[in-house]
Formats: sequence, structure tokens, C-alpha cells
Amino acid sequence: MDGNKKAKIKSSLLWRIAMAVSLTAVVAFGAAFVFFAVEYYHYWRDGQTAQENAEIMQVVFSVDDLDDLVSAWLVASDDETPPLLSFAPVDANGQQGSGEQQNREDSGPPPVQQARAVSNNPDIIGFIRIAGTRVGDSIVQGRDNDHYLYHDVFNRRNAAGALFMDYRNRPDFSDRNTIIYGHNMNNGTMFHDLRHFRQFSYFDSRRHITVIADEHILIYEIFAVFTTHIDFDYIRVNFSNDAEFQALINEMLRISHFNTGVRPTYDDRILVLSTCLGGSAGQDYRIVVAGRLITPFPVPEPEPDIECGTEYDIEYNTDECEEEYVEQDDEYEAGEDDGTQ
Repeated sequence: MDGNKKAKIKSSLLWRIAMAVSLTAVVAFGAAFVFFAVEYYHYWRDGQTAQENAEIMQVVFSVDDLDDLVSAWLVASDDETPPLLSFAPVDANGQQGSGEQQNREDSGPPPVQQARAVSNNPDIIGFIRIAGTRVGDSIVQGRDNDHYLYHDVFNRRNAAGALFMDYRNRPDFSDRNTIIYGHNMNNGTMFHDLRHFRQFSYFDSRRHITVIADEHILIYEIFAVFTTHIDFDYIRVNFSNDAEFQALINEMLRISHFNTGVRPTYDDRILVLSTCLGGSAGQDYRIVVAGRLITPFPVPEPEPDIECGTEYDIEYNTDECEEEYVEQDDEYEAGEDDGTQ
């Protein structure tokens, strides 16, 4: 009896242990499932927010007109002047004004200023667009290269981050090597589409990168597309001499997935777009698309409402006010002649 009783107790104890282990496993699995579900939801939500942000900025920077402008410039002959881009004013929600307002001859404020106002973020320094891709969003620059990895253009916490310029670069794109970073997001936002440039057929119909800066619209032609380990210092900003810069260009050309037919020299300014390869094995590898500057367009200045006699009029001596002053002088002289003055 004692032996049977002990066996039953032992069996009961083992059963309880097994049930406790099973229950713990179920709870742990459930907790893990909930955790990853919440994380996935946050990731998905941030991706949706990133897409909405990009759409707002595309309105601000008139992205459709921008594509047409670049196309017009690329086919224009030497004696033709492509049309300038006109930016319609937008409200605080990134919406353009009425049709009457959009069709007026004068532009709204420069688009970078509009983007800063809409986002309430002074870190916005420009906009980047590659026609025929989903790359089309504003560019920010922080005090380091960490902040905008996980903050969007509205400076809100977001796993998708933002497209941001290396903090060491000058924000006017005047450096020899200007670097823009962005995540490789699965929903197609940020720099996801850079991965497709590794195929020559994809690159061949999308050879140009357009940037709107504070004062210029910059067009770059792509000269290299490569995948590299982070050991390669392609994000170098400062160079001691021309030979060092040329050596960097040559290495980019050497490791490019194909020959683009474009060969920059040390006299050129280049733009480097960088994103992660993706996947656990690709965390230390980058997909890079590099272009050289071929032309800057001036960003059109807004035509202000002029009040004669104001500080603006005095500084710029506008023709409109000059004509008004002549008319006033004529009226004054006529008044003196008839004795009314």
C-alpha cells in the first residue's frame, strides 16, 4: 500500500509539474504573440504615417510638375529654356489652395519654407525625387546621424524615420560628396526602391535624381549603383586633395553592378543615396545609388504684394512704384499749374 500510495503521489506530482510547464509555455507563447503583434502593428502604423507624410510633402513640392520640368530639361536643346516650376501655396494640412489660386502667375513661398511651416520643423532642407519610383519625400538634417533614424519629418517618433542628410554635410548641397540616408521600408516608403536599381533595365529608364534645395533645383545623373559592406568609407565628406576624391569616385565605379556610361571627375559634385540591404544578414551591407550634379535651376522667387514707399520698395526700387511716383509727380505739377496746390 505504501508503495502504491507513493507511486500515486509521484504520478500526481509529475502531472501537476507537466501541467504547470504547459500552462507556462502557453502563457509565454501568448505573451510573445501579443508582443510581436503589437510591434508589427506599430511598425505597420508607422509605415502608413510615413506614406501620408510623403504625400503631404509631394503636394508642397509639386512633384508631378517637378517630373515634367526634369523631362523638359532633359530633352531641351541648347537654345531652349525649360519652364520654371511654380509652387502653389499650401495650408497647414499640406493642401493646395483653390484652382484660382493655383493658376495665378506668381509662385507661393519657396517650397522648402512651406515644408518647414507645414511640418513645424526647421530641420527640413530640401526634397528628393526619382521619377518612376516611389522615392519622393522631404530631406531633413539633424545634429547627428541618429535622431532621424527613428523620427519623421514632423519630428515625431516613427520606426520609418526620415530621409536625412549626413550631419557633416553643408545643407546647401555644395560639398563634394553629399550623403542622404533612408530606411529600406517593406511598404515601399523611404529608400526601399533603391534595391531595384541593381537591375540595369530598371536603372536605364530612371537615370536621374532631382533635389529641390532652398535656392536651386538640382539634377543628378546616376553614375554608379553598388552593394557594399560598411567597411567601405563611401560616406566620406572631407578630402585633403583632388586625388583622394577621385580615388573614391573610381572605387564606386569599380564596384558598380554595371557600367552606366557616366564617369565623374574630381571637379564634380556627387550625391550618394544609402539604405540597408535588409534582412538579418544584410545589416552590415548597404545599397548605394550615386549621381553627379549636371545642372542647377534657380527656385523661383515669390512675387510679393508691393506697397509703394515700403522698405521693400526702397531697397529694390521696383518698376511698379517708379511708375506710380511719376504719375504722382505729374498730378502734383498739374495741381500747381491750376493753382489747386
